[in-house]
Amino acid sequence: MTTLRDVAKAARVSTVTASSVLSGSNRVRVSTATIQRIQEVARRLNYVARASARGLRTGRVRAIGFLTAAHSRSRWQAHWQEILRGMSDVLWEREEHLILAMPRSDEQEIEVLRRLAFGHQVDGLILQDSCRNDPRVALLREAGLPFVLIGGETLPQTHLVQFDMEQFGRLLAQHILER
Repeated sequence: MTTLRDVAKAARVSTVTASSVLSGSNRVRVSTATIQRIQEVARRLNYVARASARGLRTGRVRAIGFLTAAHSRSRWQAHWQEILRGMSDVLWEREEHLILAMPRSDEQEIEVLRRLAFGHQVDGLILQDSCRNDPRVALLREAGLPFVLIGGETLPQTHLVQFDMEQFGRLLAQHILER
């Protein structure tokens, strides 16, 4: 595995300079030619910054979790692929990742949430089908982790996303007819 030190050595710069260029932090002044040389060497050596090292510096893991209730039938299951594709497109543009969890029971779901939230494995979570006194919401609030709910009941002080599939169908038809 190629390290930052390997890139710096091959580009004939210090590790501080290589780190500054590759992280985009601009901590040191570097000529355009040197920036291009460092980036080319990093590509040639297949260097990718370690997410764990970046996380220590930034306090973020650059990942969003999507937790599905695989053990119970949800009206959203038919739309998972589209929802996940849309999320993935946005995250890809921001160099972030999507972590999908599909617990097999309510107990496993709470344990997965606990690990993701308190283990700092994600920067935020998306849950489906909320209900009153939802233990998942209480756990995420305790962890201080941002979250969004897809469907279910509207809960106080939460972000709830509702989809109107009929309206979505209308928009699709309008789009096609306007072509």
